[in-house]
Amino acid sequence: MLKFTLVLFTATAFFTCKKNGTSGKSCDDYWIAKKKEEWKALSSCSPTFKHYLGKGIYQGTALYYTSINCVACDVAPPEYGMTCKGDTIRVADWNEVKDTKTLAACTDH
Repeated sequence: MLKFTLVLFTATAFFTCKKNGTSGKSCDDYWIAKKKEEWKALSSCSPTFKHYLGKGIYQGTALYYTSINCVACDVAPPEYGMTCKGDTIRVADWNEVKDTKTLAACTDH
């Protein structure tokens, strides 16, 4: 039953995102394209210092966030993320963000 609920939730979130403001793209594709466009203007992008787009689940909602991956830096997790629709969500406890993954980085071509 849990697998069915998760699949249903994922499918519902996907179709909701496609319908609400992403012009037919999946949410991931929308945010990847948006961030890649923003990163074109960056001069601070290298394999040792790069901006990236991540995705996770926070309180049952898909959360898109940007951060920096820096070998020599101590970078705190982002305080805010965005939903597929573009609503801002404040992350009170980053440990509650599950299933995180990197979707894109400024070094991607």
